[in-house]
Amino acid sequence: MPKKKTAATKTPAAGTPAAGTKSPPKKAAAKKAVTPAKLLSDSEIGSTAGNVWCYLSDNGPTSLAALKKNLPDSNDFIIAAIGWLAREDKLDFQPTGRTLKIALK
Repeated sequence: MPKKKTAATKTPAAGTPAAGTKSPPKKAAAKKAVTPAKLLSDSEIGSTAGNVWCYLSDNGPTSLAALKKNLPDSNDFIIAAIGWLAREDKLDFQPTGRTLKIALK
């Protein structure tokens, strides 16, 4: 007579983690990831800061999400560029409802 499989001896289905183990973290859908060979450099942050400046000059106050969506630069460079411009006192941050708009001074 064949043995019955119990819950303790049951093997998980393909693609599912075994009981008591953690599943691997889900990968975020990164639009533009920074590769280790291409770390944040001053010249690229400065170039992105120029892109942010031009975009804000052409389009007026904009949310961070819109900047990330409409600029070709990686999200990390956009954040660094905003920090760069804010440190130079070139930006104004305007709360509008639940959103924060970034504008040129």
